[in-house]
Amino acid sequence: MSRNALYPYSYQYFFTLKCVETAHIDASGQHGQLYNARVGSEEYERYGGPHLEPSEMLLKYHLQWPSFAMDACQWVDRDIYVQCPREALVNHVWRLERAHLLHHIAEHRVPASLDAVDFRQEWSTIKTMLDDKFVDRWNVRCRGTTLVNAFEFWHRRNFSKIFNDWISGPGKEYRCKCCKKEDDSPRNEVTLLQAPGTSVLPWYAGHAQAEEMSEKDYNQKLLKVTLRVQRHWRVVTARKVFANKAAASYTGSTADKQTFLLHWQAKYIIANNLPANDAHWDSDDPAWIGKASMSKRHRFLIRRNLHWRWFNALVFGMMDEQERVFPMSTCAQDALSEIRMMKEAALTWVNGARESEGWSHNVGLFFHVYGHNSVNSLHLHVVDLDFTGPSFESQQFKNLPIDAVLQVLSQEVAGTSDRCETSSMSSLPAIDESIDLKQETVKASPVLNDADMYRRARQKLYELGGVRALRDQLRRQGFLKAGSPKLTTSNKPFNVFARLAYQDTVGRALYASDTTFNKITGKSEGLSPKSGASSALS
Repeated sequence: MSRNALYPYSYQYFFTLKCVETAHIDASGQHGQLYNARVGSEEYERYGGPHLEPSEMLLKYHLQWPSFAMDACQWVDRDIYVQCPREALVNHVWRLERAHLLHHIAEHRVPASLDAVDFRQEWSTIKTMLDDKFVDRWNVRCRGTTLVNAFEFWHRRNFSKIFNDWISGPGKEYRCKCCKKEDDSPRNEVTLLQAPGTSVLPWYAGHAQAEEMSEKDYNQKLLKVTLRVQRHWRVVTARKVFANKAAASYTGSTADKQTFLLHWQAKYIIANNLPANDAHWDSDDPAWIGKASMSKRHRFLIRRNLHWRWFNALVFGMMDEQERVFPMSTCAQDALSEIRMMKEAALTWVNGARESEGWSHNVGLFFHVYGHNSVNSLHLHVVDLDFTGPSFESQQFKNLPIDAVLQVLSQEVAGTSDRCETSSMSSLPAIDESIDLKQETVKASPVLNDADMYRRARQKLYELGGVRALRDQLRRQGFLKAGSPKLTTSNKPFNVFARLAYQDTVGRALYASDTTFNKITGKSEGLSPKSGASSALS
């Protein structure tokens, strides 16, 4: 049985939560540590655990952490690089994914076709570790992130001293004996822990197995594990090419202001326009009208998740995560909550940046609906309405306020019953490839800046073939790839906001892991610490 399986779920939850909360614990100091520990102890007790003082909870976390770090390495080895034939790997993953899907369908009563979600077909297309499909798999991302978190926290505490202080003081009663090698050197000591009235358990879980192996076999096994971990590390660091490109463009005025998003940083990015476009916001030159920023202060809120169901306001709520399509005038409920979160995130950032950038309290939030848009990935225009320029006036016909979107989605959600019948994407008819949905939308809605026009544009899309027709057109144009629900992020076609969201997410993760690894190894080179969201159109 896994050692983690012996802990109550809430205990595992606490340690997972603390790994995130203490990522920057050096900045919060002892007071911040105890505050987080108090929150954790209260949650632990609320979930049925015994009452623990914050200081005791913090100590338990520190004592547990070294074994967690070892588990992180073992998880990468066991769940990602286990040596087995491709067919065995595919079948194993298919069984796990199918079981998870069945559980999800039963729990949420979601109608779905297992034949339409054949994970074996997806895995059979993976050719290399550097394939996006491989890196995007849940077990790769989950175990890889765990390993990065382990490196991030390792250098922050002297865990050996914490354990020695505890075992020589309050933990003395748990110490039963000490096993030493023949040379009797302290570095080979293994402390065994035993709670009163219980059997002996080794502090290091692999001790018993290591004792049964010869030194040669043990070293060989250790080498294999090390090589596999390094192999995974190369997968991550090989993506520095993307991070470096992103860092080169992270010169915009928002690069060091992402923190104003507060907790919304995990979901969204704030980006600015090109410096030249910002500089000509008030220009009357016809060459700049419609190209320059719409205001003296004009930003974009970008969504990190690149699932194409969110690529534009036109398709909000028309399908769910499984690409099950809703009937006309109905809507997935999460669409309404998502747009509300976008509104709150944008206003949160403006409030944070108001003092440094001079934002007024008259802020407009606008979408450009498909057909009138210039970029095929989601971005919310954040505009200071007290300082608008000629470009704002020239684009008023297509500036759809976020409140108009919320009004339509609220009405559609209200008309959607819990038993609303959805249909699969494949059941919808394909349309003539010569039909350009973008042009047809503009013809049907030449002006699209209020709720009634927005509702009419959504109805027109259903008449033209719905999301099936739109998905097929995006695939033909290269913005989607068959078998993947995510927008492409390459240069051809150049989808600027999707690419920026991808590069920013990768760049930040690599900067955190790269600088931490350098601290461990004593190196000083790495990505610029100001890597962050930047000039959107660089």
